[in-house]
Amino acid sequence: MKRSWIFMLIFVFGFSGCAKRITIKEVRRLPYRGDMLYLRNGEEYDGTLKEIRENKVIFVTREGETVTIPLDSIQAIDIQKMREGYWWKTTKDINDSTLKNALMEDVSSYSYAGYVNILKVTDIEAKEGEYRFSQRVIRKILNKRGEEGGNNTFYYKKDLDIPSLDFGRTISRSGVIYHIKDIAIQDAAVYAGTPLYNRLHERKFAMPEAKPGNTLDFKYSIKSIRTHENPLYYRVYFGDREPVLKTVVGFKYPEDEEINLFISNAKFEVAGPRATEEGEEVYEIVFKNWPGVVQEPSMPPLTKVLPFGIFFEHIDSVKYRDSLLTLSELKELPQSLNEELKSDSSLMDTLESCFYYITRNIRFVDIPLNDYSPYPHLPGEIITNRVANSFDKAFLLYSILKKLGIKSTLVLVPDKNRGPEDIAPFTPLFYSGAVVQVDSIYLNPESEFQRFGYITPRYQGTTGFDVFGLKRVEIPLVSPDKEAVIIRRTVRIDSTGTVYINEEREFRGAYEKAMRSLKRLKPQELRKEVERIVSYIDPRARLVNFKFDSFENFDKYLNLKVEYYIPSYAIRAGNFILFKLPGIKYDVQDVAQRERVYPVYHEHLSMQKHIIRLYFPRGFNLKSYPGNFKEISNEFNYSAKTVKRRNSLEFSDTSVLQDTNIQPGDEYARYREIKLKRAGYIDRWIILKR
Repeated sequence: MKRSWIFMLIFVFGFSGCAKRITIKEVRRLPYRGDMLYLRNGEEYDGTLKEIRENKVIFVTREGETVTIPLDSIQAIDIQKMREGYWWKTTKDINDSTLKNALMEDVSSYSYAGYVNILKVTDIEAKEGEYRFSQRVIRKILNKRGEEGGNNTFYYKKDLDIPSLDFGRTISRSGVIYHIKDIAIQDAAVYAGTPLYNRLHERKFAMPEAKPGNTLDFKYSIKSIRTHENPLYYRVYFGDREPVLKTVVGFKYPEDEEINLFISNAKFEVAGPRATEEGEEVYEIVFKNWPGVVQEPSMPPLTKVLPFGIFFEHIDSVKYRDSLLTLSELKELPQSLNEELKSDSSLMDTLESCFYYITRNIRFVDIPLNDYSPYPHLPGEIITNRVANSFDKAFLLYSILKKLGIKSTLVLVPDKNRGPEDIAPFTPLFYSGAVVQVDSIYLNPESEFQRFGYITPRYQGTTGFDVFGLKRVEIPLVSPDKEAVIIRRTVRIDSTGTVYINEEREFRGAYEKAMRSLKRLKPQELRKEVERIVSYIDPRARLVNFKFDSFENFDKYLNLKVEYYIPSYAIRAGNFILFKLPGIKYDVQDVAQRERVYPVYHEHLSMQKHIIRLYFPRGFNLKSYPGNFKEISNEFNYSAKTVKRRNSLEFSDTSVLQDTNIQPGDEYARYREIKLKRAGYIDRWIILKR
């Protein structure tokens, strides 16, 4: 009976096949797992399904014995796909010299790591109408922490790519080989909740017996349709969170094509291009002895730390521009926007109306351009669908302004959390989103919580590409005073040491955007969130009341008014009351180490400011209090001032972050010095005496 017919029966009845009766404990010790038969009594069989008859299953064991199992005693049958090397049972069966050599590698010097990548081999081949990508990893698990190396994922575009897990096997320290089971492989849409952009999928697989002392060997491949919408673009990471002994990348393409290679700042051995008899260009890149990543607080994202290469084909920027110009034609303005616009409106009023129409009426989905398509949806489709990513929202804004006769341009922007800052020649797949530029104003109409003129932090400080001007554009960092939290606090302390606090917080930039998102919460959920904010000030704090300004009003920055008290905050000692400034805590986690390997990384510049008026209880005078303080550097500034009044103390301080990448060495040393001094200063006691 044909195996395809067996598959159909299994699909219909929910069964699958096997042989030789064994216990569950015994099956775990088997060196080879083929088809699996699960009985209703809990027993399992391992072997090869031969055929299914009317009321029985014919099964062949690994030893070649043919057995018959009654169909009504079977719970399920699992058909195992025969992958490359599936017949290997022990290391004696291995006929792959690459794997044999890897198994002999001495990794004793990497005892600090969880696992070691002995070898990573990547092959990329471009042809007319298609390209292929494959990656093989041979990895040794060293300890319990390294077991996470058994869980792996790769990504593909479901309508353009054909993915395959070519093989996955684990070689135990005793020489037994375990092959991956289909049940350990899962496929899912990355953006399943957004059908319109549901292109990117992930294939996850869990390697069998990923335990200390064992070696994993797996390979996956992707065959892609090569079109104008899906040009060749691959980012390959040569390193890993854990050490890599050797990475080899082979790159082959027709010599009459323009294929490009970008390599990040690391030491590589590059051979090529070398011409073949078949008329192809061949590169080989070898990268050795990556030590792994040292975990540090506030370090850059892993995607900026790991060495990588980008393999891509050049896209004609003029043709791309012309395509977008054609796509940007909008037949008519949305009715609600048309009704809002006035003939005598100023340019700025018109821009704001268009901007807020898009942020409020088109739901934002955070899906990068390069995870979907280098071409946008049509403006009319975006308006109808009422959902869009950054690229489509900016494209719609450009189309509306074009319809209104307002000169603007569309600027593609990269995600700086991935790196690099720029790439040449042009390919739209390098970029993550887009903004619209009108004169010196950058409009980034993503979230409904985003203010007119504000740029999302991941796009700040990057180099964008002006699609219609065909030039590179520097996207500015938002200044610290517009990425700020300003706290005005009135504190009254009574003779028992309880403090009563009324404060007003003003949020700007990324902080405002985050706080405006709280509007989605129910009233009781919102109160819990404010209670969480207050408890951060002091765990004993008790919320009395709070009020947000209108979440919808962008005429001014979002404000939160809070009233709370902290019982027994101050220490009463005879005629003295001792306490520290309430509500100010300065974290020094990112400067805990004297020296660093990586920069201290921040997505954006920032400013934090406190203005505090502290009133004493009747009959008490100020005996001791913090003085003034000021430290300045190119990266970070801190200043504080105290003014003594008759029955109160006025305190104000300002922290300003002026650099998003504090480099190891002198920059970090000065940054660390100021932050430690600030923490010490704010930790001083205030003493009152009766």
